[in-house]
Amino acid sequence: MADQNQVIIKTYKGKSQAEAAVVFQADAAVMAAQGYFPASQSWAPGTWGCGAFLGALLLCVLLVGIVIFIFLLIVKPDGTLSVIYEFRAVSDSSAKAIPGDEKTCPQCAETVKAAAAICRFCRYEFVAEFESSRPIPNVPRPIPVGHFEVGSRVMHANWGVGEVTAVDGDVVSVKYQDNRIRHHVRGALKPA
Repeated sequence: MADQNQVIIKTYKGKSQAEAAVVFQADAAVMAAQGYFPASQSWAPGTWGCGAFLGALLLCVLLVGIVIFIFLLIVKPDGTLSVIYEFRAVSDSSAKAIPGDEKTCPQCAETVKAAAAICRFCRYEFVAEFESSRPIPNVPRPIPVGHFEVGSRVMHANWGVGEVTAVDGDVVSVKYQDNRIRHHVRGALKPA
């Protein structure tokens, strides 16, 4: 282990930070397999050096420099995403971790808990993964007032006797003698 570098600095070029981050994310997975994990990253937008501006200024005498100068002002060179990777040896506690107990963030390549909805390092949201893996909560339903099944006869204080056509939670649909269907809460009905 003594001959292995503890820190590696890599740079990724791109027209935008998002473009450079895509290249970084692909490389971060390869680096993680080798035991290197991102410790920090910084983005520097592309800029022209002063030599380019001085050259354009000198060429202004020939009128070509004006075109070059305008080009330098409009077109920006690629920016640089610098990432510092640190080597992390596999400890006994992490080697004994239950598989599937953790996942790797696709944004920063840090290891987070499998149930995490947001990465604690870069604030990446695992929306699709979180929603699909989250168990549906077992919410207790309120105790119904009266038991109504489709086809049973019920009585309403204003509408009289009718037949249950549908039950949706606490809402009961009832067809009355005038062939109209009305919707009521369970508490407004009594078995007929």
